[in-house]
Amino acid sequence: MGSTHSSAESQPLVEVVAANVRRLRANKGLSVESLARGSGYSPEFVDAVERGQAAPELTIADLEVLADALDVDVSDLVTRDGLR
Repeated sequence: MGSTHSSAESQPLVEVVAANVRRLRANKGLSVESLARGSGYSPEFVDAVERGQAAPELTIADLEVLADALDVDVSDLVTRDGLR
């Protein structure tokens, strides 16, 4: 029997966050370095988030800081809607 979930719905949350941070950053014309400066994180950490490699270190507080630096809601980082 086939799954009724789309591939976006079955995608691990860390990958959803990675894709959303990357997409939102690019849509705002920001570089990894500029997002890092705006968030107070290192470019290496931002890059790890965008590659889905920041878990398990990535916390809710980190999501709040990144969302603030991107001028979006935390829900925009964790929603699967933008990935369909």
